[in-house]
Amino acid sequence: MPTRHTLPPTRMTILLATLIAFAPAIVGCAKKPMMVPFLQKEHREAYAFTEQDLERVQFYSSSDVVVEDLDEKPGGEGMMLVDDARPGVAIGSGPGWIRVRFQDSSAGLVFLADPAAHGDTGYSLATEVDGGGYRLVRSDDDRVLRYGGRRYRVPIGAFAELVVDRDKFTEFLIARQQNPGRPVRER
Repeated sequence: MPTRHTLPPTRMTILLATLIAFAPAIVGCAKKPMMVPFLQKEHREAYAFTEQDLERVQFYSSSDVVVEDLDEKPGGEGMMLVDDARPGVAIGSGPGWIRVRFQDSSAGLVFLADPAAHGDTGYSLATEVDGGGYRLVRSDDDRVLRYGGRRYRVPIGAFAELVVDRDKFTEFLIARQQNPGRPVRER
């Protein structure tokens, strides 16, 4: 049987092999949208967003939100309330807060503009407080969220913020400006 001789790899061969190996990672990075925080002053106040405007924006959470039911017996599994890759829709709002539903069956989670912030602020995961109103989940040492009449500890996502896809949000703002008075949906 004849012996087959192989030539040592050239720089070009090594470069091509490297590019082929990393191509899926490079393409994957290019497809992921650039997320930016939705801000109280720069976005909501500057553009005078109404509740109807907020309902047309696709919101995302900056992280997954996973909770553990404190009213259940210990050792229960965590439950994912928010998948950070899935968009949500605003279903209610008030001064400094927005309620966003990320799952069809949920009542929505509240995100609150930090009342202690001196400059502009994003909207962070909040919980109801006794007597009405909201406070930031991250401000509670135990990271407790009251949701649907139950109490949950938030081991993942206590610092979650509302974010938007920068490019889609910019397109939405341009379309809104060009068509005042006509409803515009973010795509």
